[in-house]
Amino acid sequence: MTQHHGRDEETGIGSPLRRKETQRFIQGVGTYADDILLANQTYAAFVRSFHAHAEILGFDIESARAMPGVLGVFTANDWAALLDEGARAFQQGRHERQADGGREGTSRSPLVSGVVHAIGEPVAVVVAETRYQAQDAASAVVVHYRELPLVLDPEAAMEPGAPLVFEDRPNNIMVEIHFDVSDGDDVEKTFAEADHLTKAWLKSQRIHALAMEPRAVVASYDQAAGEITVWLSSNGVFGLRSQLAGVMALPETRVRVINPDVGGSFGGKNGTYPEEVILPVLARHLRRPVKWAEMRTEHLAVMRNGRDQTHYIELALRRDGRILGMKDRMIADLGANTGPNVSMTAASLYMSGPYDIQTYKVDAYAVATTKNSHGAVRGIGKADAAFVMERTINIAARELGIDPTEIRFRNFVPPEKFPYRTATGALLDSGRYEDCLRKAMELAGYENLRKEQADLNRQRPTLKRGIGVSFVIEPTGAARRGQGGAYGACRLKMELSGIISAYPAGSQQGQGHVTTVSQIVADRMGCSPENVHVFEPDTLVTPAGGGAGSSRTSQTVMPAVLVAAEQLRDKILRIAA
Repeated sequence: MTQHHGRDEETGIGSPLRRKETQRFIQGVGTYADDILLANQTYAAFVRSFHAHAEILGFDIESARAMPGVLGVFTANDWAALLDEGARAFQQGRHERQADGGREGTSRSPLVSGVVHAIGEPVAVVVAETRYQAQDAASAVVVHYRELPLVLDPEAAMEPGAPLVFEDRPNNIMVEIHFDVSDGDDVEKTFAEADHLTKAWLKSQRIHALAMEPRAVVASYDQAAGEITVWLSSNGVFGLRSQLAGVMALPETRVRVINPDVGGSFGGKNGTYPEEVILPVLARHLRRPVKWAEMRTEHLAVMRNGRDQTHYIELALRRDGRILGMKDRMIADLGANTGPNVSMTAASLYMSGPYDIQTYKVDAYAVATTKNSHGAVRGIGKADAAFVMERTINIAARELGIDPTEIRFRNFVPPEKFPYRTATGALLDSGRYEDCLRKAMELAGYENLRKEQADLNRQRPTLKRGIGVSFVIEPTGAARRGQGGAYGACRLKMELSGIISAYPAGSQQGQGHVTTVSQIVADRMGCSPENVHVFEPDTLVTPAGGGAGSSRTSQTVMPAVLVAAEQLRDKILRIAA
């Protein structure tokens, strides 16, 4: 075993390590939210809408309340009283404003009232002594509905007279983005004078995250301390802490949120779901811990979807394939989502990808439908933009009779133009796109593949070999316009035993962050990765962070781990000296 400047060559940065967290996972001894078992714990089950669009006329809940083990049946009619109950418990000076603000910030109750807008929306919740008692009682709740027209096609939903998902949103348009680099004159002139126009209709299909572990929440209330503790399967902890503090009229120091092991997310566990707010409120009301674990059928119906954008895109080109300008009309299907649409924003901002295109116009619409809510799933918006742009360039290459690699070489941002500001204002700091593509072609044997393709097409005209070409860049770390959270933090502590405790501000859902953090710390401290103990995200001890998403852990949290390790090493050396 060799060392260099305190670095272990067999375990330091760049060395292959066996994952530290894998053994307990494959042995089945991981600790997930549904594994949390507290004294006097109760269980929740949700009554969910089986209509995609309907008015709630009333409930029959008395038979459910009378069933064995049932502690309560709650609907939206009970929500304000539950919040007022908490506010009365904390009517002390500054907390009054927090209580009022919390209620104002939750004007749309997490238990749906009035109208349901998608299948699976929670309309009532049952709490009982056991999981099965709660599920049986939830099945006994009768909800009376009046069905309303479905809204399934976002383009049809924008037409005058179309049924409305939300009454206060004309034409079902939730958000609009209109961007034109030259107020319209130069863009239209460019298209009028172009040698060739390529037009395409492209759609990115709706997808589901489908994590191996469905969501789960456990909430416990300490009446003596006036504190709430929540364990949940999610992408992060600090966002929920802030929201619960407002909703429950508590200072943030009285709200503790913990991420135990998380069995996958793919972005679907980002943000706050209604269940994650409802359970802590119920725990405080009942003065007992409450657990809810999502069934797979709930997971499929309720977890947010991604993609689902329709693009009418046009490229203006010269005969040699040089792109002169681009126009796009984008329609994003939001489902029954009332929040902002980061997907549409990201797709609008990064449509030009690695190409030198300064003439650009986009008209983008986020439209409500009676489908499952849309959210962050697998490269939200960025993947849509890459698919649309790369597919359109391939179509243009075919129309012009140019090889799809050659048309890209003619449009890449050249190295001398870096740092490069895109038409939408995004900054590309560096890049060698041409070298990158040539290297990929070399490794793939691109020229030979094209020859084989031509030979096969001659020999067997009915059997076609396809060769796909695409070149993708995407913003990660959430460091983009209109998107916060692009920061990372880590706290390190040397224990009396010599073990180093690490508290990185980033959650993991299977990426192997524990191993990576341990390796970085060990590399800088000159110790074994086994002597680094990485703790789960916990708002009580972990520094604030934006959670996991958009690859931000690699870009922001891991550098923070490196800096913290170097500072701890320097401090130890100063003390030792």
